[in-house]
Amino acid sequence: MQDIIEKIISLDKSARKAVESAEQRIRQKEEQAKAEIEEYRAKAISSAREKGRSVYEEKIKAAYKEADVYGTESDRKVAQLEEHFLCVKGRMEAEILKRIIPEAEEGNMEQ
Repeated sequence: MQDIIEKIISLDKSARKAVESAEQRIRQKEEQAKAEIEEYRAKAISSAREKGRSVYEEKIKAAYKEADVYGTESDRKVAQLEEHFLCVKGRMEAEILKRIIPEAEEGNMEQ
């Protein structure tokens, strides 16, 4: 009878150790899984940041390039307008003088 009680106690201790060991392995696996998930999350965030930074830099470069095109086009149009103005300036001055001088001469004659 004593042998049976000792075997039951021994089996109980063995079962308890097995349960404790299993629980320990479960905790270790959970910690490992959490660490892996955190590592994957950190990598995903880092990758997304890099991709976002790359897209941002591409967009900025494209915007500067477009601004340069518009700036160059604006400069060209301004130069064309200045050239046109310089071409008509002399004619405009002559026309204005023709209009002013005859009126001024008529005013002098009336006095």
